Amino acid sequence: MPDTDSLILRRLLSLKKRRERNLRAALSALARRDIELQDNIVRLLEQRRQLWRQWRNSGGVSKVVDHGALRHLKIELAEYHQQDHAMAEQLEALHNEQHRIRHEQAEGQIQLRKLLVEQEKFNWLLE
Repeated sequence: MPDTDSLILRRLLSLKKRRERNLRAALSALARRDIELQDNIVRLLEQRRQLWRQWRNSGGVSKVVDHGALRHLKIELAEYHQQDHAMAEQLEALHNEQHRIRHEQAEGQIQLRKLLVEQEKFNWLLE
């Protein structure tokens, strides 16, 4: 093989290797973001369970209350409901983001496999 062809193949191989490093770095960043999202989901689920426990305890009034106390209890229970709804929306957003990240990771893995096959072809041609 002439030297110019070999030189071109080496440069192309060098570009492919650089792309591989960049892709691996991007996949690593996505993996870190996925872990961060999972931690946030676990933390938010624990906060939501705590809210439910407080909600149940507040709703477990078994004594006779006057009109003012009943009004206060209704307001308190409505606030728990509102907080629960907000947490559910946050969880949905986190799950959607996590799904998007995992889809990007899968696409990146496919690109990485193709890139490695191309590199192997260039290595074979250079031998």
